[in-house]
Amino acid sequence: MKRVTQNERGQLTIEAILLMSILVSISIYVSRYARAEQLVAKVVEGPWLPIRGMIENGVWETGAKAKGHHPSMRIRHSSNQGDKVEK
Repeated sequence: MKRVTQNERGQLTIEAILLMSILVSISIYVSRYARAEQLVAKVVEGPWLPIRGMIENGVWETGAKAKGHHPSMRIRHSSNQGDKVEK
């Protein structure tokens, strides 16, 4: 088995440091891009909007559209005289 000399060990260390710096640079670039484009927010918020409309208003729509369909938003007519009863 061949022994690794001092120069070869130093080269392995330098190459490992270069590879780690490249990987760190790529991960920083990807995380900045994901943060700028709000990729995680789009993945989470997209399906959440109709669910939020169902929770808040009972309609499978987004929050703004579903608000008009909530039962408390319906126009109700009331009278304090009651219905006529025919004898």
